[in-house]
Amino acid sequence: MQKIYKKWLLSNLIMGKAIKISEENYRWLMDIASKLQKKSGKVMTLNDSINEIKKYYLLKKSIIGLSGKWKMKESESNKIKEEIKLGWSKWQKEFV
Repeated sequence: MQKIYKKWLLSNLIMGKAIKISEENYRWLMDIASKLQKKSGKVMTLNDSINEIKKYYLLKKSIIGLSGKWKMKESESNKIKEEIKLGWSKWQKEFV
């Protein structure tokens, strides 16, 4: 009974899982971990690399992921703002 309990305890304390990946993917994940480590100054693992990839993927699927992606000149920005103001003023006159 004690052997079974020790084996159960050991298997439940170790939460990691083994996965098989190619050498190329392993090196790619290690490169990401290395860049994250340089950026943060903390020790990073392959799991940290996967979490970063997951965050990027989920953010990319969200509209928030578009924030800051549209490059434009100040003049273009001002033109868009003026057109929006003009559109709102017409809408307010017609429907209010």
